[in-house]
Amino acid sequence: MLVDLNFGSGSASPISFVNYNNKMYFLASDGINNRELWEYNDSTFTMLTNLDMISSGWYNSDIVASNSNGVYFVHSDSINGHELWKYNEDTLLTYNLSPGNLNSFFSSFHILNQELIFLAFTPSYGYELWKADSAGVSLIQDVAPLSSDFFCSSFKVYNNELFFAGNLSASNDDLWKYDGDTITKVFDASTIGPDFNVSNLGIYQGQLIFNIDDYITTNTIMTYDGNNFNSLFNLSSQFNFNYYVDDDLIYFQYDSLNGNEIWVYNSINFTEVADINAGTSNSNPKDYFFYQNEIYFIATDDQNGKELWKIPECSSIQIVQQGPTLGVVPVEGVQFQWFDCTNSSLILGEIGATYTPPVNGYFAVIIDGSICYDTTICYEVFDVDILDFSVKESIIYPNPTNDLINFDLLMRKLNKLYVYNNQGEIMKSYSFSERNYPISIAELPASIYILHLLFTDGSIQITKIIKTE
Repeated sequence: MLVDLNFGSGSASPISFVNYNNKMYFLASDGINNRELWEYNDSTFTMLTNLDMISSGWYNSDIVASNSNGVYFVHSDSINGHELWKYNEDTLLTYNLSPGNLNSFFSSFHILNQELIFLAFTPSYGYELWKADSAGVSLIQDVAPLSSDFFCSSFKVYNNELFFAGNLSASNDDLWKYDGDTITKVFDASTIGPDFNVSNLGIYQGQLIFNIDDYITTNTIMTYDGNNFNSLFNLSSQFNFNYYVDDDLIYFQYDSLNGNEIWVYNSINFTEVADINAGTSNSNPKDYFFYQNEIYFIATDDQNGKELWKIPECSSIQIVQQGPTLGVVPVEGVQFQWFDCTNSSLILGEIGATYTPPVNGYFAVIIDGSICYDTTICYEVFDVDILDFSVKESIIYPNPTNDLINFDLLMRKLNKLYVYNNQGEIMKSYSFSERNYPISIAELPASIYILHLLFTDGSIQITKIIKTE
């Protein structure tokens, strides 16, 4: 734990983390004060405000955003009402858009070219888009006449412009954009039908992507390249896209067999990545983020509740070569097909995580991981005639064995071990937190097995072992 802000068993409930001037800012409660603005600088935590923030209700008083001008947050009190505040190093300012203690109901904070764009309410203009920059806070444009409302949602920055779904006083949700100067309508949803609306904006293959649907039967996925609109595909159920990787679109969708689960669209096929919450129950995946070539997200299953999950990305899977044997670390949901680069042909039957070619040559593996389809570079194998597969740095003994396997690792620490048969199937796997070996393979049939040793330093070694009766 980094720090106990609410000392003891109390919860500080930190939320809404942002960076500003190489410092981290967030909202938290120390148990004495309600949720306040905090700063973390190297090893020091400092509470910057004592405004008695209100964190409950629909006032969105937990919003924090930042640009080059400072850290912005929303606070509600009896003097100013629900208004916008800014912290800039040692200066704390409030922007009271609605006179006195009336509420401005701030929401939907987004950054465009160092301008903070947000939705707010004032008695004079109703709900409209505003901006905060070095000059202060100002109305961008009175889109809805007089005090009528211009409701906005589902924001996405594309081609240095801010696109969003906009609604003029309970009409259709159309596609709008703010280019840094003016707000204009880009696509009128009513041209599709009287009850159609724009929603779920995202970026896919360098284009803006969004839904056009009536929330009942018809759901069309559209793209916009800055000039033209195109229909990508149609779905019968509500479609919510969250992330894309390479040329694949990751989204979650409901169907009657599997509930609300995670899917992938690769420009040709729609594939369910996994039925996380088995059967018709919903896993409700959300909050996607990309970290070290893998997609992480929150989902729910019937055994663990709401937890953190991940999807491996194909580029993170690489061949490891040990002597004449090629291998990849097995990943759940990923299938392999070995390929002969010399003859440009598939190697029939070789679909396991390891492959030992009978002759020298160049070989690769085709990776089919649901969210991607890729082929590794070709690896040269030139020592097929070498029969000794033992790893010189780490000795495995006895070999052959009818039961126990022991290791001489020369000060290295073993993390995991996989035992494969000749078809590339995992027969046994082990995880090591301590030096808990030897291990037993007594229950395996007599045969030759391939061992993958994964060490805590990230290295991998592959060797053969003979199991006798």
